[in-house]
Amino acid sequence: MSVGMQAAKVDTLSVHSDAMNKEVQVITICPDKAMAGEKCPVLYLLHGYGGNAGTWLGIKPELPRIADKEGIIFVCPDGKNSWYWDSPENPAYRYETFVTSELVKYIEFYYESGEWGTCCHRVKYGWSWKFMVIHPS
Repeated sequence: MSVGMQAAKVDTLSVHSDAMNKEVQVITICPDKAMAGEKCPVLYLLHGYGGNAGTWLGIKPELPRIADKEGIIFVCPDGKNSWYWDSPENPAYRYETFVTSELVKYIEFYYESGEWGTCCHRVKYGWSWKFMVIHPS
């Protein structure tokens, strides 16, 4: 008898942002059940200053196992050193719009996703609260 090992699918995507007129690197970790068509919650993992889309996999290499065990889709966007806010002076830095609107719509369209939330690593204190207050959906 053979036992098949299941593992979440880890993908590196290039997601277009209309707000910034550029492609943004995003890593997704999708559990088997979502790939089979079952709706799963989404957790957006935001890196801190100096990080990138791969930061969370470096911090928590077991994310694919957690994704399968808990049925969670993890989404790790590269926010550069933007603190995930929209710069009033530089149109190339509109990461708040990207993460809270464009990326959410992209994930909802291409993945079987349900409710979503954010988790921040070394992001300036209060930004995750700001997202919850300003973007409660």
